[in-house]
Amino acid sequence: MENITLLLTADGYTYRDPLCPELMNTSLWKRVAKEGGTGAGCGLNCIYCNQTFLSDTESPIPTDAAPVMYGIDGGTSVNLKMMVGNKVIYEANPDDVINEIKKSPFWVQDSGVIIGNMTDPGLNWAQSISMADRIRNEADHTGPSIFITKMNISETNIEIMKRFKAEGGRPIVYVTYSGLPKEIEPAGARSRIEAMKKLHKAGIPVVCSMRPLIDGLNGTPENIERVIREVIGNVYGMTTGGLYVYPATQSDPGTLERFIAAGYPLSEIYSSQRYTVAKILPSHLRPLVREIAEKVSRETGLSMRLQEHTTCIATEIMTKVYGVKNYHDRLAHWTTPDRGLVFDEQCQYRCLPEQILNCSKLLNGKLLPSLMNIAIKVLERMGHFDKKVSISEHQKGAMVVENGILTFPELATLIRETGLRFDNLPSEQGFKMRLEEAFKEAGVCIDKLKGYLNVGQNWYVFVDGASIDGTYNNYSLWRYARGRTLCRIPSIIDINSVKDLDSLKELARRIGEQSKRTGEIEEISGFLKGIININ
Repeated sequence: MENITLLLTADGYTYRDPLCPELMNTSLWKRVAKEGGTGAGCGLNCIYCNQTFLSDTESPIPTDAAPVMYGIDGGTSVNLKMMVGNKVIYEANPDDVINEIKKSPFWVQDSGVIIGNMTDPGLNWAQSISMADRIRNEADHTGPSIFITKMNISETNIEIMKRFKAEGGRPIVYVTYSGLPKEIEPAGARSRIEAMKKLHKAGIPVVCSMRPLIDGLNGTPENIERVIREVIGNVYGMTTGGLYVYPATQSDPGTLERFIAAGYPLSEIYSSQRYTVAKILPSHLRPLVREIAEKVSRETGLSMRLQEHTTCIATEIMTKVYGVKNYHDRLAHWTTPDRGLVFDEQCQYRCLPEQILNCSKLLNGKLLPSLMNIAIKVLERMGHFDKKVSISEHQKGAMVVENGILTFPELATLIRETGLRFDNLPSEQGFKMRLEEAFKEAGVCIDKLKGYLNVGQNWYVFVDGASIDGTYNNYSLWRYARGRTLCRIPSIIDINSVKDLDSLKELARRIGEQSKRTGEIEEISGFLKGIININ
């Protein structure tokens, strides 16, 4: 593909910087106001809003996000405005955004496009629908146009949405409603329920997005049942999701303090991260929602389709409502790390038979060698002519990119076109580059890094200190490093935990067995002796 620039190189292998223009072209932004903004942003003032945590600097160009971003829910995020807090600071020209989409190697015409998710598409429904229509006409978009909102919609804009659909658009509206107190989410419940009713009556597929579900607040059986009863019969279905917990910064106290100030302190499960952003949904909540939804459906005789993932229910709507043949989920949710492909287990429990058939067609009749060939062609299309792929030794139904430090949009592209999950398996220099970036971005002194070791398809990191990031066993740093490298890091190991030669040998044995390299235990022991001072 032309005009691909691979910005970073290490020991002969190419890498793309996550902030490179092809993935995050922030130069499209134009600053429209100095500090304080235009006042034209979202006035809903939800205390967990992620826009609050975007940086507002004197620089004319932000680095947090771009008008066009790829890999978001397996598709493309498109924004004409960017807020800091609830003030619009940056705007983008629609013509520039369309041109950016059309030239990108990551643009896929039949994947989802999320419109205006940095503000709310309901701030200007006519403009949001117009942008979706332009992408359909000028970039040949055939996938779903997704609008995620907490706002009502007028009858005039309903008619505009209906016309967009009649002319070939495929709108799906997600109305976020989970029954949170007004001190947390001031947007009115009545107006959102009314929006769902009007959209449903107009024949526009609408989904109740029950998020964020928060343990101890709206994640109670009573509240979940109330919300389901309020919306059932007026939506195609429902999705659930957790709370994004943002750490404190110099300019903001962070999510935990915001909830305390509102009079709703969060439980300990939400404070497990120190400086990394975490999306937290306690494991018992999704099964609870499903159990209650099934109960309400039985009692009312009304249908309530329930999916855990945004892409899953959008895929189902493309099949059932819009009649698109062989339309499949873009993020391969039919795979799990421990069991591999679960079409006959997990999917059967959640999905319609015809949708399972559509998704499984992506893999039907294709042996692993043919899928590897597909992956190689996708890599080459993205400019990675020096990469290989191999079958994952640790995760069923997954592959790894050898010598790869691919970004998430790149991995999402591989997932979308093969139907399998992918991890990076970086070279030493590639791993070092991303790991050191992770330490720097996390604010951890690089002197605390004492070494790293590749064993099979795993990378191990060794540090000086059990909580150099302020969390137990450096959990936050491990999570951040894993997310930055997008490869397998089973653990971050404190060298001080190795007290003597016996414990060193035990650690070497554990690493060897964990990485399926028991024949390398002596070599691992030798490496450990080199970084751990034991006589």
